[in-house]
Amino acid sequence: MTIHNSQEVSERLSQLPESFQDFLASPACVKALISISKKYNLHVDQTGKLSDQAVYTIIGLEKLSDFKTRITNELGIPEDIANLITYDINQQIFSKIRKELEELSRGIKTPAENSPGEQVGQLPKPNPSAPAMFDVKMTSVTNVPKQEVAVTPQTADNSKVAPTRDPYHEPI
Repeated sequence: MTIHNSQEVSERLSQLPESFQDFLASPACVKALISISKKYNLHVDQTGKLSDQAVYTIIGLEKLSDFKTRITNELGIPEDIANLITYDINQQIFSKIRKELEELSRGIKTPAENSPGEQVGQLPKPNPSAPAMFDVKMTSVTNVPKQEVAVTPQTADNSKVAPTRDPYHEPI
């Protein structure tokens, strides 16, 4: 567990393009985190830790490839639930940032379009023959398929319900 101080986090946040800062503070990002937390029945403290881990990943303090492991350890949840949460975070938050990064790296959009005070031309032009750094960095978590988790039905007193008979299962 790596602890990052608030000064280090605020420094990194201030270095992000304004559009990223706006997205992280936007109601859409907050709603996405809250809906994911509700979907997986996370407590308030777990939601805060999930949010912290997502921000640490976005600002570059933590590796994206370690995201699932970090939330498993920090939130104290099983690995299969961490896989599902990682998939949802990837779809609802990281994908929006990925799209913005792709536009910035391909020169479609410059930071000057987002903040009029900045000068055009501060970013170097991307080399079209080199692989986009974004594509290289984002392959580890983005290609994780969504996994289905088997849930055993239980009664109110937490005893397992007898499995239903499978009509296609023949006796041996």
